[in-house]
Amino acid sequence: MRVGFPLMMPDDTILADNFHGCDWLASFDLKTKEYTTYSITEVSNKSEKTDLISVLSELNIQQLVCNKMQAMALKYFNDQNITVYKALSNELKLNVELLLDGQLGRFLPQMAEVSSCGSSCSSCSSDSCK
Repeated sequence: MRVGFPLMMPDDTILADNFHGCDWLASFDLKTKEYTTYSITEVSNKSEKTDLISVLSELNIQQLVCNKMQAMALKYFNDQNITVYKALSNELKLNVELLLDGQLGRFLPQMAEVSSCGSSCSSCSSDSCK
C-alpha cells in the first residue's frame, strides 16, 4: 500500500497545501519504504479516466496526507475508502515519520475548509458547513 502527498514541484520535499490544482504527487510505499514522484497529468493521460481517484487507484494509493482539505473533497475521499490524514508539517519526510509513528490524526470534517465548497453544500454531509 502507498501513501500519497501533494507536492509543489517535482522531486520536492515541501508539500503543497492540498490536491486541488496540484500537478505533482509523492508516493511513499509502506512496504519498501521508497518514495516515487508522479505527474498527476501524465498518470491520468495513460488511463481512460482522468479524475484524481482513478490516478490514486492506478498507483495503489489508499491513504493521503495533506495540510488542507475541502469539505466536499474529504467526503468524496472517505466515500472511496481513502483515508486522509492531517499533515503536521510542510516537510514530506517528517510527515512520513509521524504517520509511521501513529502521530498523524485523521482529517475530520470540522477541520475542512468551509469557504471552498461553493454552492454544492446541499450535497455535502459535513458538519463544518452548519
